[in-house]
Amino acid sequence: MKKAILLLFISSMILSCKTEVPEEVSPDEIIETKHEIAPEEPKEEEIQFNFLEDYATLSNRDELVEAFGEVNLSDYILMLAEGTVKKNATKVVNPKNWHHIIYVWDDETNETESVEAGYYMWSSVGEIKGSQRVESKNGLYTGMLLEDFVSWNGADIEFAGFGWDYAGNVFPDQDGQLADSKIDVTLINKQEKYDGFDFMIGDIVLNSAESRLKEAPVVIETLTLSLINEEE
Repeated sequence: MKKAILLLFISSMILSCKTEVPEEVSPDEIIETKHEIAPEEPKEEEIQFNFLEDYATLSNRDELVEAFGEVNLSDYILMLAEGTVKKNATKVVNPKNWHHIIYVWDDETNETESVEAGYYMWSSVGEIKGSQRVESKNGLYTGMLLEDFVSWNGADIEFAGFGWDYAGNVFPDQDGQLADSKIDVTLINKQEKYDGFDFMIGDIVLNSAESRLKEAPVVIETLTLSLINEEE
């Protein structure tokens, strides 16, 4: 009797220890669990500052310090309109490409009013220290010859004579590409080739259509992008 009870106990223990084998599952019934991975935040692209328009993306002096470093900034007072207008300005020397760029600040907001690139780099006593080529995205660049400027424009260009405060200003309301350009242009007589072109001096209006200007040593001196005009 005791032996029968013992066998019954052992049998029940074996049955309780058996592992149930799951039924076979068809592939259609398998649910794939995907682990969601949080997407990486996009990295902000570094501005390369290849064009004048690139510099115009900086809106205040703090951003200039962040982009170029305090050591590469020089603050000064810019005199305009024959000395009747004073504007706070900062000159930047880009340490990566040596572009010399001038920022003019708005009197009220201290934000960027305009950015300007010049062909000649002048010393404090008016001597030429060098020249540079800075391009705009529309194809203009500092140092561009007058004949190439006219070709780019697709029409002749009127501008002020040299040797006074408004020297070389290209007048508004021009025909050609200038009519839609956001870049203001100032011309200059190329300093090493001025003999024989004294007629260009003074408060006069010059037009590239004049035969006497066909070989004149005139180049683009400054490109200016006004952010105020862009917002209008």
